Amino acid sequence: MAVRQESPEEKDIAFYLQYEWAKIGVDIYYDIMTEAALGAYVYSYSYDTMIWFWSGDVDPMYQLFCQSKVSWSGWSDNMYSTPEYEENFTKSVQEFNVEKRKEYVDNCQKVHYEDAYYIILSYVDQTYAWRTDTFTGWGDWLAHPGRSVDNFWTGNPLYFDLAPTDNSPPSTEAEIAGTLGENGWYRSNVTVTLHGSDDSGSVNRTQFSFDDSDWTTYEEPIEITSEGVHVLEYYSVDDTGNCESHKTLVVAIDTIVPSVLIDSEDGTVFTDDAVNISWESSDAGSGVDYMEFSIDGEAYTPCEDCYVVLTDLSNGEHSFEVRVHDAAGNNVSDTLQFVVDTPDGGISGLSLVMIVSAAAVVAVATIMYLMLRRTPGPPSPK
Repeated sequence: MAVRQESPEEKDIAFYLQYEWAKIGVDIYYDIMTEAALGAYVYSYSYDTMIWFWSGDVDPMYQLFCQSKVSWSGWSDNMYSTPEYEENFTKSVQEFNVEKRKEYVDNCQKVHYEDAYYIILSYVDQTYAWRTDTFTGWGDWLAHPGRSVDNFWTGNPLYFDLAPTDNSPPSTEAEIAGTLGENGWYRSNVTVTLHGSDDSGSVNRTQFSFDDSDWTTYEEPIEITSEGVHVLEYYSVDDTGNCESHKTLVVAIDTIVPSVLIDSEDGTVFTDDAVNISWESSDAGSGVDYMEFSIDGEAYTPCEDCYVVLTDLSNGEHSFEVRVHDAAGNNVSDTLQFVVDTPDGGISGLSLVMIVSAAAVVAVATIMYLMLRRTPGPPSPK
């Protein structure tokens, strides 16, 4: 009995058969050899028995062929043939009617079974695992057993339908429409349009979540109208099931200008050499970015605090403007009309009146003095 070296379980079977057959007077001597040596030995038709295996297709054509005379010196490993078997096999090959063909196939199996040219030791269940992430086209093996991997001697449609799986995820791009301000802030409502694409197939769906909301299937552009910083997450899935890594888009909206109010009222008179002007300012959106002021329409000067101290202003009327900018680029201003009236800050209207009055007093006193000097005195006595 020839036994394959590569299959230790077959050696155990040979040992078992040797023990059991000895009980009925049949001696077995088994020889363990490589499968290549066993194949050459078997197809030389010079052996008594051997343990090997056959795999079978779903369609019986191949197995029946291997037991027909036409396969001698080919796939036949036992030179089996009988007239009854050959007649039914030939008719099974020629018959196209399924039910009639089944009758001939069943006859071949019956004849071969009764002749016992093969002793079937076991029908081994085949277990397969396959990866749908690398190939598609496996089909339903239960509904179509001809697609089983066991069915490999004839034209298995499985091998024609298998195709490499698309493992590349789709890609989603976000298109933003709105008035872009400064520092990434938008100064208007924003519309976000999501565009999903897949190089190897088609996009099945695009999902998004706005400000940690539940995931929603994208169907139309997303309108963002509320102030503040918003987070939009999104991704796409293709028809194969490949899922894109989540992407994140931050949308910051600030359409409201800051607030500013100068503490002093128009017409305020400042009598000190240093003019102190303060104001209140705030911005609830992007925040105050910077401030600047202008005196009498001159160029703007930046300032860090909500007040300035002005010096070297001439007496008289002046204008002051403060302008506040937020981070989004919105700005607002407030103005103040004021008067400077200091003792040494120049000639103001009040000071001019006082100077003229003083000059008049001095002039009158001088004239009276001169007149008194010119008045003749009484005649001297003779």
